[in-house]
Amino acid sequence: MIDSVKLERFLRLLSAVNQEIHRSEFLLLDWDDPKFYWIFKNCDFMTWNSSKAPVLWLLGPTDCGIDQISSKIVSLEMDATSQSEGFVLYFFCSTRSTITIFIHTFLHQFISYLPPDKQRAAIRAFLLILLDKQKPLCFQDEDYFSDTMLKQIIHAPNSKLWDALRAALDVEKEQNLSIIIDGLDKVEKQQPEFIKGLQELVAYLLKRRLKPKVLLTSRSQVDGQEILHGLLCIEYDKERRGLIFKL
Repeated sequence: MIDSVKLERFLRLLSAVNQEIHRSEFLLLDWDDPKFYWIFKNCDFMTWNSSKAPVLWLLGPTDCGIDQISSKIVSLEMDATSQSEGFVLYFFCSTRSTITIFIHTFLHQFISYLPPDKQRAAIRAFLLILLDKQKPLCFQDEDYFSDTMLKQIIHAPNSKLWDALRAALDVEKEQNLSIIIDGLDKVEKQQPEFIKGLQELVAYLLKRRLKPKVLLTSRSQVDGQEILHGLLCIEYDKERRGLIFKL
């Protein structure tokens, strides 16, 4: 059965990337440093940070330290959720990032937060979306799912993967959810499709959760940027502009 797929095996086969490698480089950032006032002293950041606006987009050149800011905000969100019930999912984009890697990384992080019973439920929800509905869903034993077969299932077409991630996230809808995605401009392949998928994921979460918080950053304009119009946006060395994201 699907339920016989063991947690350790499932997580091992995901193309997840350890995000701590990126975040740990910038943990000592001082957010009182004037260099970062354009973010941390900005009224739009305060609006987002107080959960009065669900989505914020930061746009600025490499030398303004956006990657450091993203790392700091991940730490701040983790500190906040450690005092309450919630999840922090984060991803630092690179030139090697793909939709599959992003979704597998988010799924790995999310499952790691869950208690054992909900971990199994999340894996089941994810696989049920990916499996061909014409195939039987019950099997004699775990050997039916060889590593090769299971890996093929979880490397499904992108549209299916987005659907499967949403189904897995629905396993736990009550707790607060913070999402930080750094460096959209670094994605070299599938960039417009990646951004469109993110927009649809955010729209879904806004409808299904009480107060999700989403932070997106880029160092330059990105393909498919029109999808991001309407977001609350802070652009480096620009006056305040942008509207709250409406979906």
